[in-house]
Amino acid sequence: MTEIQWSDGVLLRPRGDLIEGLACDGLERTLGRALERGQGVIVCLSETGQLTARALGVLAHARAMANETGGRITLCCPRPHHRWLLERTGLSSALGVHDSEAEARAAVVRIVPGGAGSHAAWGVAPGCD
Repeated sequence: MTEIQWSDGVLLRPRGDLIEGLACDGLERTLGRALERGQGVIVCLSETGQLTARALGVLAHARAMANETGGRITLCCPRPHHRWLLERTGLSSALGVHDSEAEARAAVVRIVPGGAGSHAAWGVAPGCD
């Protein structure tokens, strides 16, 4: 998983399938650390294959944690099968799903306290943008 820090949060880009075990555990730990600090988190799905119930549960739990800690989580660059699954489960409206990293950054920066202008601190990373 690629992790890109910026002043108000982190961009996470999981690679491969988010099925069970280490991939989901790593995502859950990383999300938890960022959200405990009240940071904004973007999960970019551009390099992610399958999402299972476990992965969806991790994302739903992260949303609840963000509500408690004042953090923010959103998703970007979903593949068509991701978008379909996220819409069917209601997570697309709960988390917010953006077509690009730039859209997701703008959404997180608007909401994260002190976030004005923070998107300038992001390096451009390969992905869906």
